[in-house]
Amino acid sequence: MGVRWRMGDRIKNILIEKFKIMGLLKFTFCFLVIFFQSAFAEESSKFKILQTPEKIAQIRIWGDFEDGKSKKDENGKWLSGIRIITPIDNIVVDSRSGVYGRETKPGEVFVYVSPYETALTIYASGHEPLKIILREQGIRLKESEAWEIKLKTNSTKKISDEKGNFILDSKPTGATITIDGFPTFSEKTPFTFKNWIAQPYKIKMELEGNEDYQILESVILIEGNQTLENTYSLEPAFGFVKFSAENGAKFILDQEEVGTTTYSGKVGIGEHSLTIKKEWYRTLDTLFTIEGGENLERDFKLEPTFGNIEIVTNEGAEIYLDGELVGKGSYSGKVKIGEHNLKIGSGKKFNYHLETFQISALENKRINRLVNAKTGRLLASSLPTEAELFLNGELRGNTINEELTVGIYNLKSQLFPRYITQEQTVTIEEGKTSKVIFKLTSQSKSLTQNFDKWKSRRNIFLYSSLAFLASGVSSQFLNNSAVNDYKTATSTSAVNSSKDSADRWKMISLGTYAVGGVLSLATIYSFFKEQSYKNELNSFSLNFVPSNDKFAVEFRIWN
Repeated sequence: MGVRWRMGDRIKNILIEKFKIMGLLKFTFCFLVIFFQSAFAEESSKFKILQTPEKIAQIRIWGDFEDGKSKKDENGKWLSGIRIITPIDNIVVDSRSGVYGRETKPGEVFVYVSPYETALTIYASGHEPLKIILREQGIRLKESEAWEIKLKTNSTKKISDEKGNFILDSKPTGATITIDGFPTFSEKTPFTFKNWIAQPYKIKMELEGNEDYQILESVILIEGNQTLENTYSLEPAFGFVKFSAENGAKFILDQEEVGTTTYSGKVGIGEHSLTIKKEWYRTLDTLFTIEGGENLERDFKLEPTFGNIEIVTNEGAEIYLDGELVGKGSYSGKVKIGEHNLKIGSGKKFNYHLETFQISALENKRINRLVNAKTGRLLASSLPTEAELFLNGELRGNTINEELTVGIYNLKSQLFPRYITQEQTVTIEEGKTSKVIFKLTSQSKSLTQNFDKWKSRRNIFLYSSLAFLASGVSSQFLNNSAVNDYKTATSTSAVNSSKDSADRWKMISLGTYAVGGVLSLATIYSFFKEQSYKNELNSFSLNFVPSNDKFAVEFRIWN
């Protein structure tokens, strides 16, 4: 039994050693494969700057390009130039701000860039892209000046005759492809470049008629005897914004008012100006930049520029705030933060009070100021003495002895129905006493006077109308006599004389009848007015005058 176990352990140890040797061999094989692949793999070629770039003094950039475009950038600055000397042809030069133009000769490329440009990138088939930071190379671009950069490469392989394929697509598809240097080329994605010369190509992709996507510019490298592919995603040319501010605030986006209190919408990529305005708040002016597809949300807090003021003073006293009349007696409202001038009073009724006060943002300030009023005294009474006196419609008793603010007041004395009410205005002047005594007229006396007046008028109208009617009758008689003479006249002169006399007396009779009729109507009207006052006198004497009234006046009663 013990011998069998020892044999099993021995076999186990032999197998373990065998597996260890096989693992070591496998590792060694893999290492050698990787080593030889690295050692014999074709190294990618690189560009290097041969020497320090130099300014080209004899080149000055003016005028226009051959296609008529000006050699100026978007800011109206003359372009700068950079000449690239290279040992190989078919290179592509790109920049951060974009290349405005290029001129190609064997062994060199001259590109036009903005004087604000900061970096260039060199592309060539079979080479790693070379990025050149201009300031690091001592290049300080200025308008109309040119620089020269000389490059070298470690590639010895001639690639100008090699060809390759490139499959180009976009998201979304259907973008128009154009190539710098190929003015007649225009295709839609997806597109396959078949058997194109191996070199870099600067392309542009644009969804024509669709402003929702940006134009894409890039460089593709076609390598010799290879088929490469790439799909570019076109970036949205817009983003979304959602803004909010204080209630009633107006949003002005790029000089156009777009909403109140809140605004949300789609805006194009790039920098935008935003102004937010609201009365009593400081106007906010800001800039923001939106990226393609970005969602920008902001809640703006405007800075208040007001405080709240409440002013209480004498009733009727005028309140002037910064020289403007804002109320009488009291005022409450908003005022701008800072210092303000306050004047309370009135040139006629109150002495002026002047002061200044400060108010801060959102402060609630209350000012109580009683000013000295300009006053005078009023003494008023009535005859009879029990008559009631009213000052500006308010009952003050049977007499008034008061200190009043200067001004004009309405004063009324009343003892109805026995006496006729009297009213008048009284002016109170500063430091003076105004005296008023009402002498009321009895209603019975007034009624008697009116009765006598209309009775007298009735008699005058009556006698006058009778006189005119009698005159009319006489005129009519004379007219009839003239008519008879006219009928009996034999001579022409007698006929004419009689006719003129008849016409004259006819007109006189008509006029006197008319005047008499008017006077008769006036007599009737006077009679009714006389009877009206007679009835009022009888009613007043029976109802309102007691037998022992010491103020009663003598009156008549008609039965």
